[in-house]
Amino acid sequence: MRINFVIVGLVLIFSLVSAEQIYNLDLDIYKNDTVVLNNFKIASGSVSSFPQVGEEEHTFRIISNEGHQLYSEDFKLNFVTYPFMGPNATGPDVVDINLVRYSWKLPYFEDAWKIQLYHGNKKIFEYELLVEEEEGLPVEEVEDMPESETSEESGPGASESGISEVEEENGGMCFLSLVLLLGMAVICMPREDS
Repeated sequence: MRINFVIVGLVLIFSLVSAEQIYNLDLDIYKNDTVVLNNFKIASGSVSSFPQVGEEEHTFRIISNEGHQLYSEDFKLNFVTYPFMGPNATGPDVVDINLVRYSWKLPYFEDAWKIQLYHGNKKIFEYELLVEEEEGLPVEEVEDMPESETSEESGPGASESGISEVEEENGGMCFLSLVLLLGMAVICMPREDS
């Protein structure tokens, strides 16, 4: 019985530690090719599955510091929705919409520089990724943002404590792994029968 707990514990620990890093972009993509970034962070998780049904062809690209394409993913968007049709519904079966809101999860690359979004051959969005400072702390290069959002403590990846969301998530994962490991050690300790 104890061996089962050990195996389950080890599987949990390895799955937490080996979770891949991803770029998580919350975007509003409008029909007129306007794109609004609502949130960006580097997190643990898995890459999105990209929609392949629709008329509008789009492509995500991740570009390296040297200008090489590290990743490219084609997908299609459909700017329509299908409302729920009750038994007495008289509305249309398909309704045109002007924006698609989605949280896109792209693979993380150590030497990535920019994330780009294309509609056909037209670049409609570009996000310059974090750069490393000498101390190794992530610093966000922010352009075209109001001055109230360009302080060192604000913007994507920063929190009120000044610790980035990535550091907070990694610290939480390490703490959780440590608790699981200690719990498994206590369960597997030999007990003295009295």
